[in-house]
Amino acid sequence: MPNIIDKELKENGFPFDFITEAKIRVEFFNSNTHSKTIYCFPTLTDKEGHKYEPGRIIEGAYEDKFDPFDPIEIYPDKPSFIDRIKSKFN
Repeated sequence: MPNIIDKELKENGFPFDFITEAKIRVEFFNSNTHSKTIYCFPTLTDKEGHKYEPGRIIEGAYEDKFDPFDPIEIYPDKPSFIDRIKSKFN
């Protein structure tokens, strides 16, 4: 994200240190009705303490079925319970 901010600041005539903080709050709604939708709410703070909140940015997931609450999505390298049991017998 710093590279994007630096580029935008330069292109719009602001000094590189104008933005001192950038945060993005990410929200996932009901995975049954919004299975491929990610909602992002950015907040930027400048060196004088002013906050800029441009509003909601909606992005779509690239996977056919994206469930951010599925443990395999959160911990993709962690074996499932069944896989751990199988490994004990191999």
